[in-house]
Amino acid sequence: MEKFVLLLTLVSCVAAHYSRFHTFKRGAAQPIGDIRMASIYAHNVVRSQHVNTPDLVWNAKLANDAQGYALQLANSETFRHSGVGDGENLYVGTGSSVKPFSIAAYLWYEERNRFNYNSIFNYNFFGIGKLGHFTQMVWSNSRQVGCAGASINVGGGVKTYYVCRYSPAGNVRGKYDDFVKPPKAGFTTPNGPTFYEESAGAASGCVDANPSYCNSVSESLCNSPIFGSFNQQACNKKCGVC
Repeated sequence: MEKFVLLLTLVSCVAAHYSRFHTFKRGAAQPIGDIRMASIYAHNVVRSQHVNTPDLVWNAKLANDAQGYALQLANSETFRHSGVGDGENLYVGTGSSVKPFSIAAYLWYEERNRFNYNSIFNYNFFGIGKLGHFTQMVWSNSRQVGCAGASINVGGGVKTYYVCRYSPAGNVRGKYDDFVKPPKAGFTTPNGPTFYEESAGAASGCVDANPSYCNSVSESLCNSPIFGSFNQQACNKKCGVC
């Protein structure tokens, strides 16, 4: 019996020694920083490709709430929706460094490939399933967005979490045919995460000549018989020319 107890004690000591020196210490979650411009651009570059889908504007309260929830998810290493009344998109990814927001936007919008505009009645009746990130991004009745991120060191790598909140909330059952608009003619197929980075738009010439003016230009002005030609040339990004 004594030999058996001694053996158990030895095994316990070895296990404790291994745990102390061979496992990674889990850190505390940290905010990723200001992603306002990155998230606004990523959303609006795709919304501009859908008919009658206006740009989103930033909402600081939504962003602050998103920041708190991103830290909560990271610290608890969970991944589930909060259940708040606002619309909500979530992302988590693991790697050797913090993932850029453009990857989250890319994965969300890629769900469009499985969205069937001929089956919207089914979505209205049964719900959207696993296409809700895409539909929330382009939900035409949503007007405001706030996004934030958090990262945490886990197991020798980094977990990145992003949370976006939307108001009014999208993905309202029975309203998909009203608020998920089809792509415009000449839709530009995103070619990867860099499509969602503002620097990529600038490098390709997809920029507005006068952003302060172009931000006030409506879709009707973009297509106006009198001013449309000027606006589309001066505001090719806002008017969805590129």
